[in-house]
Amino acid sequence: MEDGVHPHLILTNGEVLTVDRDFSTAQAVALTGGTVTAVGGGDEIAALAGPDTEVIDLEGRTALPGINDSHLHGCAFGLSRPPLALDVGFPAVRSIGDIQAAVKDAA
Repeated sequence: MEDGVHPHLILTNGEVLTVDRDFSTAQAVALTGGTVTAVGGGDEIAALAGPDTEVIDLEGRTALPGINDSHLHGCAFGLSRPPLALDVGFPAVRSIGDIQAAVKDAA
């Protein structure tokens, strides 16, 4: 990171998946202009913050680098799982009444 340049965003207190050769994890990550500029321990990365740096406490959650999906695989996956998707094919249902019951149970 250049001297005098502070990250725009720091994610800390989480599990940062680095996706490096060893699939190592870190506690924090710093981003500057949309680019990962530092990865490491919470105190190490917090020391890089400037007065305008946004700091987000992950509260133990996981951060994945570069996970973006412009054509909505995540939404399609969610729609293909209960309760948003119902199995109304044979042999799960055997009649119109079975279909109605499945819909009623899901609602």
